Amino acid sequence: MNHNNTSTGNSTGGNEQQVIVSGGAVQLEGILNIPVGARALIVFSYDRLGNLENTPNYLHILAAMCQSAGLATLLVNLLTPEEEELDKTTLFFRENISVLHQRVIGITNWLLENSDTQGLGLGYFGTGVCAAPHPAGLPLTAYSVKSIIAFAPKTDLVHTYLPRIVAPTLIIAPEKNTQALTAYRTSIASIASDTNLDTVMRARRRGLANTLEIIPGVQNAFENNQAVNKVGELTTGWFTRFL
Repeated sequence: MNHNNTSTGNSTGGNEQQVIVSGGAVQLEGILNIPVGARALIVFSYDRLGNLENTPNYLHILAAMCQSAGLATLLVNLLTPEEEELDKTTLFFRENISVLHQRVIGITNWLLENSDTQGLGLGYFGTGVCAAPHPAGLPLTAYSVKSIIAFAPKTDLVHTYLPRIVAPTLIIAPEKNTQALTAYRTSIASIASDTNLDTVMRARRRGLANTLEIIPGVQNAFENNQAVNKVGELTTGWFTRFL
């Protein structure tokens, strides 16, 4: 494993490590935590573009809840610091699904090859644009990724990929974003709807468990502590069920 020397214990009995993760053609910064006895690992992907600078802070809270439930976690920025800086003037990366889904595939391959993580079942959590690359990449890693959660995702960026997704998928949505809710209901119906026989058989083996959960009283992702706690409960419940 490539990582620096920063490693700290925690209450779950694991070690938090700063790691450098292969994202395909680039190296990405991540924080890996593997509690003792963990059977699965959740990838929390993010970027700091637009108005989402605080997203990593909220993801740390969700990751800690997953660790307390015995799940390993990897928080990883899908973009390098240089790319985030470049995006401020070019807007090139913030909705570039072609780039981002290659990063997700690279991260998945890195986890499958890494001696510390290769035996763990994999789940993915993303929010906003960073939730979209998971469905885009999953058809290529369908046997490796067991479950995904997308919080307020930009499903319009990946609608053509949704029918081929066979992993149990949870979409979490703010109640007050009514326009997005309409799109999410359509997206949930599209998942695993491909009539290709291989897709159908894999979906049946895994169980068709695609669900939309609504966070009451909020307009945006992570609007208040109550919303964060609700997302955490849904996240740990979903992943412990399917991983």
